[in-house]
Amino acid sequence: MSAGSQTFDTTVDFLVVGSGGGGMAAAITAAHRGLDTLVIDKGATFGGSTAISGGGIWIPNAPTLREKGVVDSRESIRRYLDIITEGRVSADRLDAFVDKGPELMELLDRSPHMKLYWVKGYSDYHPEYDGGRPLGRTIECKPFDTRALQDDERYQRPNSMKGPLGLWVTSKDYHDLAMVKRTWKGRKASLVAAWRVASNVIRRRHMAT
Repeated sequence: MSAGSQTFDTTVDFLVVGSGGGGMAAAITAAHRGLDTLVIDKGATFGGSTAISGGGIWIPNAPTLREKGVVDSRESIRRYLDIITEGRVSADRLDAFVDKGPELMELLDRSPHMKLYWVKGYSDYHPEYDGGRPLGRTIECKPFDTRALQDDERYQRPNSMKGPLGLWVTSKDYHDLAMVKRTWKGRKASLVAAWRVASNVIRRRHMAT
């Protein structure tokens, strides 16, 4: 748009400002519904703060959880959210999250590029509260070779905690690696980490989690 005028170079049905997880999910939803969609970002790379987060997704009754038998009643989820938000989030927003969140995950679950899995054992932050789960409901993406992004790979915001020599670690891996000096699972995880580094070098992969 030129300064001081209302003349636009591009006109779209749905404009998304910001390329984090929320913006990208909105864009995918709009495009799925047939809207001409454009994502813009003030940064030189895309991904927003989501790109440097832990990457966990907490949406009860998402398809990935239901497939594993992790199913919750709507009432229990709302009770849990009411407790942890302490009245600081409106009922309308909580209802939208509970009712529409699984629908969004059903849409994302159809993607051939992103595969999700349940991080069993990564507990809810307050499993002691009514509606909380000790085994957790966090899901995350399976490791992904960013070479598949082709030219767009260079514009992806890099993770600020990237492992040495291309080492990639999931939330479940981190749980085991943290116990490397105490458990056999931890020792096994360290061997897996060493294998990943070696395989990345040989296969020239750019793995990300």
